[in-house]
Amino acid sequence: LSWVNGPITLAAINPSLMNSKSSSATSGLAVLIAIKPGASLGGILAGNKLGTVKPAGSLSGVPYGKVQITACNTKPDTTPTFGAVVGHEAVLTPSLADLKAEINVLQGKAPALSGKASYRQLMGALPDTGFGYLYLDLPALIRAGSGTALNALGSAGTNPLGGSATTKGTVTDIAKEFGATGIATSAQANGLRLQGVQLMNVASSQSSMMVTPNKGATLLPSGTIFYLSLSNLSSVISAGLDTLTTASPSNKQTVAQLKVVFGNVLTLLNGEFALGVLPISPKDAASLAAGNIAGLPLAALINVASHPDAQTVLSTLFAALGGTSPELQFTTAKSPHGNTEYVNKSGYGYALIKGWIVASTSVKSVVSALEKVAYGGAPSMAAGSSYQMAAGSLAKHSAAVMFLDLTKLRQTLEGLMTGSAASNAQYARVRPLLVPFKALQAASSVENGGKTLRFDALLLIGK
Repeated sequence: LSWVNGPITLAAINPSLMNSKSSSATSGLAVLIAIKPGASLGGILAGNKLGTVKPAGSLSGVPYGKVQITACNTKPDTTPTFGAVVGHEAVLTPSLADLKAEINVLQGKAPALSGKASYRQLMGALPDTGFGYLYLDLPALIRAGSGTALNALGSAGTNPLGGSATTKGTVTDIAKEFGATGIATSAQANGLRLQGVQLMNVASSQSSMMVTPNKGATLLPSGTIFYLSLSNLSSVISAGLDTLTTASPSNKQTVAQLKVVFGNVLTLLNGEFALGVLPISPKDAASLAAGNIAGLPLAALINVASHPDAQTVLSTLFAALGGTSPELQFTTAKSPHGNTEYVNKSGYGYALIKGWIVASTSVKSVVSALEKVAYGGAPSMAAGSSYQMAAGSLAKHSAAVMFLDLTKLRQTLEGLMTGSAASNAQYARVRPLLVPFKALQAASSVENGGKTLRFDALLLIGK
């Protein structure tokens, strides 16, 4: 690759790429490579054994203006690829029409993507230190019309969920709320960082005010495998229900009924909502291996410190629903620290701990673990070095925060492995490649009055 002298760009320059009527599955793709002065496209392809170059005379319309177009059959495929060099840019594409369109852009005869307002806005909001960038114009794909994905949703014959024109319209209407997306990838001393910006065509005035306190991490024990914290889940759910109603008026009655039944419960969700998967013990692992989901130490945390009536609301709801399912009928017991646990026959249930509703698939073991943290004596997940290292690199004022302990996840999966000697030996060879990946943390925020979504992720890598 001594002939490469700058960025390599992959672009989908034609919306027909997503169109079921497209004559070629790869039409619309183009590769742009900054090359050194004097490098010829034919020499590059032949010298690197990437394909067999055809004589230029075998193509109609060659040359195109003052640019010489080359064609080759790329190995192992026999489909021709067309290429040209314009200045210090080499262009390769399977479509001669797309190649000519790109030549016009490089020669300044047609507008470039860099002049588009959404592109300028996104690139201006992203760091200029990235080694890779992605731009996705979602509205352009939607405007392409009959994309195969949307057609599948609108065809009952191809959609296993029973698609319809209404379904297709709902998906399209929801998708139209999203604008273009930009992502930058950069390297840091402690790992890889992914930063992105999503432009929104429909803003939410409430969303811009949502910032999670991110206190759930202080209640979960050290060694927690997965953690997610959201702010004001009730607003998120209400916005989602409103979107469904707007997209399809036929949903209006169903949504109204849901709000009547669960309206009081939704008010409890206006604080922080957190989700955690606690460390999985050998006993839990054996239970999961036997197909018992109650062995999964899953905890849902809802901060209801501002709702003294939380227990009454839940008791009223479950009393009303208890006749419809035995799974919603609970017995009470006392936790090690005197909190009341509500447990069904399968071990599911909930309890209140220091202003938090704790719901779990394994309520007794989860409550016991959380109480050891809440009342002292056990370290929290928030005190862990991996969590603190990742949290210190991401934005502090986020609407959502996610943490995945890849080391704990790997160790847990290794404990569940019951494969053959051959498969275990194969994993042993791959394992050294997985060990350096320590954790993944991500955060997202809402800015500009709900017109901009920003997300940030860090993959921690170490010895």
